[in-house]
Amino acid sequence: NDPVLVVGVYGHGGGFKFPFADIPLKPAHDKAILRFDIGAKTAIPDDYDSVVFFELKNKIKGTGQATKYWTCVSFNLLRQGALELPIYKAPVEYCLSKQKRDLKANSYINVQVH
Repeated sequence: NDPVLVVGVYGHGGGFKFPFADIPLKPAHDKAILRFDIGAKTAIPDDYDSVVFFELKNKIKGTGQATKYWTCVSFNLLRQGALELPIYKAPVEYCLSKQKRDLKANSYINVQVH
């Protein structure tokens, strides 16, 4: 299994806007703490209806599998500094009003915004 971080931008209603390239993650030896320093840059969409989704998936023999864990944040909440986003168990729902967030206890993604 090769874990990847999939990042995509969606509208609040769940409409897909644009993807980022999949970010490969190296498996960690300590499963209690997974730390990845990922440098990714992108232009911010000009409308603030956008939501960034972070999905943790596995690839088996180069084929992407279903989302295992996910989180999201609205662009209007992004600000300079660090964000701590809770991680939810699959399935992922891109339409915010239909989400049923099944929290993964004591799990977060820390995002540094510059």
